[in-house]
Amino acid sequence: MNIIEYYREQIVSDLFKTNSFNNAWTTSWKTEVNSLLSTRNPRNLIDLGDHLSNIFLGTRSGSNANRSQSTLAAAGSSWECLITWYINLCTVGTRVIAVKKTSQLPTALKDAVQVNYSNSQTNSESDIVVVVFPDRPEFTDTITNNNFLSNSNIGIDPYRGTRLVKSRMKSIVDILSANYFNQFEIGVVQCKTNWNENAQVPMLWDMIYQTNGFRSNNISIGTNGFSMQNLANFTYSFATVPTKALSNYSATNLPVLRVRNLTGGNYWGFSTSNNVAFSLKEIFNRNFQNGFSVSLVSDLQNNISMITSNNYFQL
Repeated sequence: MNIIEYYREQIVSDLFKTNSFNNAWTTSWKTEVNSLLSTRNPRNLIDLGDHLSNIFLGTRSGSNANRSQSTLAAAGSSWECLITWYINLCTVGTRVIAVKKTSQLPTALKDAVQVNYSNSQTNSESDIVVVVFPDRPEFTDTITNNNFLSNSNIGIDPYRGTRLVKSRMKSIVDILSANYFNQFEIGVVQCKTNWNENAQVPMLWDMIYQTNGFRSNNISIGTNGFSMQNLANFTYSFATVPTKALSNYSATNLPVLRVRNLTGGNYWGFSTSNNVAFSLKEIFNRNFQNGFSVSLVSDLQNNISMITSNNYFQL
């Protein structure tokens, strides 16, 4: 395994430390996912993107579901976790990783999307950040063959095993992301369980990123010398359940119009509906295809054994 895969393992394993996600997974989601993967092949894994909303909605108690703030927050967090889990599942063995926790994001990349308003700093909320790592040996070589790990900056002997590499993973990716910053690609994915109430939020954030922060209004993007302008590519997407009936959404519906022109696209956990939303499974080829050696399907075919041999996906 290489640095990227050890990094992925940490990210996915941490998802199950989120109580709302872990509880939903153990009580119903795992069973439902495995029933959809009775034949485990690349096509079935990718096609889970058509079913994520039904998987998520299966844990709600119908029309009278609790809508307290704490319950809504837990639902939103578990939806983010489910999407993060799915993206990492489909991209296992590639240079694409989805990160849910800001604290796990390489520091240079986190700095690049920092929005500054006068003297205040903020970030878009409820975000997953999908990272496409550069095609360089520092990232793709196995741990035992990675010359970078034994240099003066890191001081790790790869032949001592992987435990030390895992314990210092954040510092390793921090150094590498700074060294090769302009070769990285980022896709921010804002996640909401309710489309109608939140569609204006991703629309406004995407406007800020597209216009480089309305600098004349004291808004700028980036800090500590890192800016999204210097990345190889940047996209902003919206991924929603949604919780209302699909009949509420059409090409002329206001929430749909608000997210129609997002740089990274608009997605939900159902099959694609023309002029309304893409299935989440379409996000890979639309935004992150540079992270695949051949293609999403071919790479997943080659790497599918990694899902069972390293069962941090808990299938």
